Amino acid sequence: MANQDQGSFLSGFSIGIVAGAVGYFLFGTNRGRNLKAHLTAEWEIARKTLPDRGDGGLNYTSITELINSISQTILTAETQGREKLEQHRASYEKRATARKAKPKFKGV
Repeated sequence: MANQDQGSFLSGFSIGIVAGAVGYFLFGTNRGRNLKAHLTAEWEIARKTLPDRGDGGLNYTSITELINSISQTILTAETQGREKLEQHRASYEKRATARKAKPKFKGV
């Protein structure tokens, strides 16, 4: 039990150190302030170009709906890939059969 408490403390302590370092970089250094200003400007540009919520963008009512949509997209892509692979395989086998049927040496 003591090891679990020690692991939890070390995890929290490590996360706190990282968060503090990031905060210091963003708010305490000129380079961090410049980065923050640049990211804010880029976000404003991206926000204007992204579709508004409900205008054809990603509009899901739950995380389950989002996951189902992603899995359906993956399954569709997999099916299309398998069909394309079978077409290439059939074409290759047809060419290989045609090559076998031709005599390699004439007159022998």
